[in-house]
Amino acid sequence: QRVHPGGGSIRAMHASNVPQISPQLDSRRPRSGPSRDQEAQPVTPPVTPPVTPPVAGLVSLLGQRGEMGNAEIRKRLGLRDRVHVRKHYVDAALADGMIETTIPGKPTSRLQKYRLTTKGRAWLAAYRKEIKDS
Repeated sequence: QRVHPGGGSIRAMHASNVPQISPQLDSRRPRSGPSRDQEAQPVTPPVTPPVTPPVAGLVSLLGQRGEMGNAEIRKRLGLRDRVHVRKHYVDAALADGMIETTIPGKPTSRLQKYRLTTKGRAWLAAYRKEIKDS
């Protein structure tokens, strides 16, 4: 016969007539916390992520200069790495819906240029107003 660390033997524990009720299965016990319906609904609306500094810089640049290609963007921002600019600036701004391509079917075309979308222009106007007001 093995002895249970809490005292008594395992056989004695199983032999007792005391029912073992799990707190999750006991319907008589009131549940604490939100109901299942309340758990599914968010308390606050989802927050849109802020525009990253690289995207803000690119949107500001395109707002000042208009359509630009990758090489000109790199030159104006003082950056050399084409892949870095593509990943952190262009792709991020495209994913945010701030800019769009001038040749949609050919994302890697050497003639590809980028321009602001309506969302990008609206963000830029709000950003400039915020800067002016502060």
